Amino acid sequence: KSGLHIQIGSIEGSLFKQVELNNVRLSDPRGEFARIKQVELHWYPLGWFSNRLDIDWLHIGEAWLDRLPKLKSTGNKAILPSFDIRLMDLRVDRLHLGKAVAGAPHVATITGDADVRSGRAVVDLTANSLDSGDAFRLSLDSRPADNRFALSAAAAAPKGGIFAHLLGVNEAMALALQGRGDWTLWRGQFVALTGHARTASVAITQRKGRYQLKGPIALLGPLKALGARSGELDADLGFADRTVSGTVRLGVPGLTLSARGGVDLGRSRFDDLRLDAAIARPARFSPSLSGQAVRLKARLAGPFDDISLDYLLTAPDLRRGPFAARDLRLSGEGHLTGKQGSFPLRLSARSLATGAPPIDQRLRDFSGSGVLRLDHGQLALAGGNLRASGFAARLDGTANSASGALSFKLNGGFDRLTIPGLGQLDLSAALTLKRPAGGALALDGMARAQVRRLDSDFLHSIAGGPPVVSSQLALDKQGQVQFRNLHLVAPTLELTGQGYRARDGSVHLTAQGTHQSYGPVELALDGDIGRPHVDLQLERPLPALGLHQVHAL
Repeated sequence: KSGLHIQIGSIEGSLFKQVELNNVRLSDPRGEFARIKQVELHWYPLGWFSNRLDIDWLHIGEAWLDRLPKLKSTGNKAILPSFDIRLMDLRVDRLHLGKAVAGAPHVATITGDADVRSGRAVVDLTANSLDSGDAFRLSLDSRPADNRFALSAAAAAPKGGIFAHLLGVNEAMALALQGRGDWTLWRGQFVALTGHARTASVAITQRKGRYQLKGPIALLGPLKALGARSGELDADLGFADRTVSGTVRLGVPGLTLSARGGVDLGRSRFDDLRLDAAIARPARFSPSLSGQAVRLKARLAGPFDDISLDYLLTAPDLRRGPFAARDLRLSGEGHLTGKQGSFPLRLSARSLATGAPPIDQRLRDFSGSGVLRLDHGQLALAGGNLRASGFAARLDGTANSASGALSFKLNGGFDRLTIPGLGQLDLSAALTLKRPAGGALALDGMARAQVRRLDSDFLHSIAGGPPVVSSQLALDKQGQVQFRNLHLVAPTLELTGQGYRARDGSVHLTAQGTHQSYGPVELALDGDIGRPHVDLQLERPLPALGLHQVHAL
C-alpha cells in the first residue's frame, strides 16, 4: 500500500451522486500533510466501469497543504492517467500552502474545467495567489476530429512568490505562450522574462500532433552546470498514447546535448532513449582541462524506478597539467533502481602520461575494471583493477555526491621499472586520496622501491649495492609530492631524509646517515632523478690520509 490514509469527519448526501465531505484529513507514513474543511462533489462513480472519471462539480471551500506527501510505491507508476477525465467545474476558494511547499506561507485560489478523452483535450485552468501576486492561466483546445487546436498560457511569478520558489529562482519571472492556427497547422511563441532579461524565446509549430520547438532558452536550475547562460533549443516531438517521442537538441558554446527516443508517461518508462553529449572544449567544465572533444553516449530503457543504462565515454586526448590520457574509453552497463544502482566499469587508454618519462613508458595499453555502486547519494567503487605494461594496482573507495566528501585507496606498483642513468627497480605504493565535506583534497601514503640494478658507478660504490628506499608521500597545495621520513638501506649505507618532487618532474632530497666505512654522511640530491646533481659530505673517507669533512660534488 502507498501509506496514504484518508480520514473523513462526516459525510452528507449520497456517495453515488451528490455528496458533502467535512473535515477531511490526509496523512502519509510521516503524519498529516493536508486537511480540507469541506468538499462538495457531484459525480457519477459508475463511470469507473467505463474507465472514466466523470464529475459535474468539485468545490473545496478551504484547504491546507502543509507539505508534499511521501508515499510508498504501489506499482501504479503512471504519470498520466489511463482513464478519461470529465471535470466540468473545479473550484478551490482558499488553499493554504505551507512553508515546505511554497518557501513561505501563501494562500491561493484555483478554478478550472477539463474534458480529456479519446485523443481530445479541452482544459481551462486558472490559479492565483491571494497574497503574493502569483498568477497562472492555461487554455488548451485540442480536437483533431474537428480540426481544432488552440493553446495559450501565461504566468506571473513575483520574486519570493510561490512559482519562484518552485522553479528555484530568486528573481521575478513572467511567462507567456500564444499562437494561431488549427490542428493542421498552428504557430506560436513561448517567451519568458526573468528580472529584466528575456530568458526564452521559442518558436513552436504544431502539425497534426507533431511539435517543433526552436529558439534560445536560459539555462536555469540543474542546467547551470553546463557553464553557459543560455542555449539554443531545437526539438521535434510527437505525443501519442501517452508517449512523448522524437529528438531534442540543446546547443551551447563548446557543447551539444541531444536526446532521441521516447518517454512513456502512461507507464513511466524510457522507451530506448538515447542521449549524446559532445564537449568540444573540455576546459568548459574545468579551466585546468584541455585536449580534444569528449563524447558521451548513453541509452536509457525500462521503468523510471528500475532503469537499464548503457554508456560510452571517449576522449582522444585529455590533459590536465603534466597528466594526459590518449584514446581514453570508459563504458559499461548497469541498473538504477530508485536511489540505488550498480554500474560495472570498463576503462581503457592507449597511453597515460604523468610527466615522468620512465613511468609513462610503462603506462601503455592501460585498462581497468570495477563496479560502481550508488546508494542514496553515496558512491562506492569495489574491485577496481588497473593494469598496464608492467603495472598493476587495485583501487577502492567511496564518494558522497551531496557533500563532496571522498576517500579512495590505491595499492599497486611497477615491476622492473627502468630509470635511465639510475638503474632498474620494483616500485610499490599504498596511497589514500581524501577530501572531507567542504574541505580540501589531500593525498598521502607510503611508497617502497627495491632497486634491482644500479647503473651509476658512483652510487654503487657509495651504497655497496642496490638499496631499498621507502618514504611517506603527501601532495601539497603547490602540486608537489612531498617525501617524508625517507629511509634508504644499502649494504654499506643507511640514510634518513626528506624532500619533494616538483611539478616539472625534478627531485630535491636531503638526507643524513652513516656509511659503513666513511662514518657520518650528508647527502643533497637535485634535478632529474636519472642525472641528478649530488652533493655528498663524508666525515672520514680516508682516515689513513687524515681526510675529514670531504665534499664530493
